[in-house]
Amino acid sequence: MITYLTREQVPITGKQTKGGWIEIKLPNQGLAWAHRQVILDEEDIDSCMFEQGMTIELVPDIPPPPDFVYDDDDD
Repeated sequence: MITYLTREQVPITGKQTKGGWIEIKLPNQGLAWAHRQVILDEEDIDSCMFEQGMTIELVPDIPPPPDFVYDDDDD
């Protein structure tokens, strides 16, 4: 289980990327990716997984969108 910014706990699947993305199970049973930086108990993830006998499966990083350009110009 992890706690994210809404302080809601969600289970983790054990999959993560070298870039810090962790696969989580959503309340609706869907799957999503959360970055370690937005997980409130991020420093406890690895030890929690070890205590639960869960192995970490490294998967390829999620590629960035092609040619993504952020435009915050209000013109």
